[in-house]
Amino acid sequence: MKPYNNSGYRDDGNIWTGLKAIRQYFDSIPGLIRSQIQETARDSQAHLNEFIKGNIISAFIVIHPVERGWFARNTRKEHRIVKWLLKRLLSEQKLQYLGASLTGSPLKKIEGIFRRINNNEGIDYYTKESFNEYKFLKDNQHLHGPWGFSYEIVNNYDAYKSVIAKGKVIPVILTIEGGHALTHVSSGDYFSMEYEQLPDTFKSKLKNDLKTNIGRLKGNGKENVFDSGHTPFFVTLSHMYNNFLAGHAKTYGRYVEDLLDQVPALDEGITEAGWLAIDKLLSKENGQRILIDVKHLSTAARLQYYDFIKNKREEEHDPVPIIASHAAMNGFEHNDLNREDTHMLESDAWFSRWSINLTNDDIKTIHESDGLIGVVIHEGRMPGKKAKKLFCKLKKRIRKGGKDTHIYQEQLKNAYLKLILGNLFQVAVTINSRKAWEHICIGSDYDGIMDPFDIYKTSSAFQDMMTDIQNYLMNPGFDLIVYRNDVESVLRASEIPDYYFGYSPLEIVEHIAHKNAENFLSRYFTTAYLK
Repeated sequence: MKPYNNSGYRDDGNIWTGLKAIRQYFDSIPGLIRSQIQETARDSQAHLNEFIKGNIISAFIVIHPVERGWFARNTRKEHRIVKWLLKRLLSEQKLQYLGASLTGSPLKKIEGIFRRINNNEGIDYYTKESFNEYKFLKDNQHLHGPWGFSYEIVNNYDAYKSVIAKGKVIPVILTIEGGHALTHVSSGDYFSMEYEQLPDTFKSKLKNDLKTNIGRLKGNGKENVFDSGHTPFFVTLSHMYNNFLAGHAKTYGRYVEDLLDQVPALDEGITEAGWLAIDKLLSKENGQRILIDVKHLSTAARLQYYDFIKNKREEEHDPVPIIASHAAMNGFEHNDLNREDTHMLESDAWFSRWSINLTNDDIKTIHESDGLIGVVIHEGRMPGKKAKKLFCKLKKRIRKGGKDTHIYQEQLKNAYLKLILGNLFQVAVTINSRKAWEHICIGSDYDGIMDPFDIYKTSSAFQDMMTDIQNYLMNPGFDLIVYRNDVESVLRASEIPDYYFGYSPLEIVEHIAHKNAENFLSRYFTTAYLK
């Protein structure tokens, strides 16, 4: 995302070397706001040199147009005093610095977005952004990295294996995050409207655009068409803002929710246009099938999609696996449409309990569909307030320095591992069979706008993370926290091996690190399945 958005603006980085954030943007933001985003990753995390360092042999690389909602100020009436203070703190210029700092996009590009917002213009997400980002990835395949490495976009499992066999070539599988990437929003007014409020003329245009653009993803059409061998494997239907296809889950904490507006379509279900998109994406009659990723979908939309998938499997005998590409667990047993994502919900919790994360019902449904959960390595998404307080306390002690610093560093590492392992064992406890270890992998979300764990800041650290997990499994040195019947529960270190279900620590790590993803590709990224 960062090299693409900077192409034509900066020449000090590329897809191999990544880019360093421009410090002056961050320094120009008021201190109160800086403190809220201090740990957000602003330098590139997943440029391809990091892959080589981390022994990463393949990757799902996402095409993601940055949503207009990131740059439009929340003008709703709630919390007027806070909004007034934010407006005083953040002039439009400082808001532009904030946008450039968070997204890694050049200031000139951000200024252009603000001009279009001020003029109430819409945006053709597909033609202006999605297709151009695809072209950037396609055209840079010729660019070589260190030791003669390169990458190649692949479209099926046989091609994946063939590229792996070449050595020094990284197979890349394309995905798309956010259904907005397939749309053309013709007026800025529409972003604040629920689907039912839209004019019929725009609804009709939206549906026609979806048909056209999904066809283009599958190699159909005359212009702005993906090569037939580059059809994305899956599409994340929602992201953080209203896209007229499906409701999204809440992501913002205090202050940010008063600055940026997530309310339109928040917690809503799948719209008529969304069902059309799902039908066209999954269809094999208009080209290669594209799977659906449920990350960011609201609880209501997820439940609707699960029912749809169950019907396809049982009534139509068409197995469609459910993907949650970069998810954490919330520990709740069941999905509840009446449970609100409030700050109190996770005030004394070890896991983040918001609905963007997976309940045990979600885990079971994904497992039953033969799906895949990518566990997200995200300090802003995985921990509840109890874990965040512990991290904060240990980081303060580390910053202070002194002879005990190394002790606090080890404690922080163990606290991170306790949270990551707790999420992994939440799946094991929920499924309660060896199959639990066959449906999880790493869904890093790196180079999204996110807050990585301090000890695993870039993708080169994955090798260390796998080693740390294996060392723990070989000799569990501390208890874990999981949730049973909605209540926080201690999983004693002595109990941990019971949940290996016959796998060795090395086998579990191999499954998480690569085998589960590769086995999933061998079943569902094939010409026989997709076509």
